[in-house]
Amino acid sequence: MNRITHLLATGVAITALSAVPVLAQSQSQTTGQAQQPQTNMSVTTESAVGPLLTAQAPDQLVGDDIVGMTVINLGGEEIGEIDDIVVNSDGTVAGAVLSVGGFLGMGSKPVAVEWSQITFDKRDTQHVALVDLSKERLESAPEFRFRPKVTPPAANMPTTIRTPPPLSKPSGTAD
Repeated sequence: MNRITHLLATGVAITALSAVPVLAQSQSQTTGQAQQPQTNMSVTTESAVGPLLTAQAPDQLVGDDIVGMTVINLGGEEIGEIDDIVVNSDGTVAGAVLSVGGFLGMGSKPVAVEWSQITFDKRDTQHVALVDLSKERLESAPEFRFRPKVTPPAANMPTTIRTPPPLSKPSGTAD
């Protein structure tokens, strides 16, 4: 019983400590002293699990912004768009898979470039990805090969497929 009491007390303490930043934030907002995030950084909050990002900074892009983004070269020529992002097992971004060639998405092929070769810029009202590669060079580059996707079976699904026995004909029916 002592261990259960200790676990409950620890849980209550963690909950109370994680609520302190929330209480401090709500108090500063009620006094009219809203804190403004720095424009070049994400808003971070300390919590029981460590620092968390709580807001996207104006100069940051999220994956949804990047996938589908138009890719142009330094000469302003449109090359294609970003179709996917390649991430290493350590969490670093290795590169981006671009869709190049073709017309209106037909006949295009995936070509990957290293992440260090890509920069981002804002043209008019949209972000674009910039690469220092010609359209011809990317179109002649080898196609990026995705590894086959392996979907593990669901925990409650049988790993073998059983076929049901054939249905028997009702008695008294003719063939």
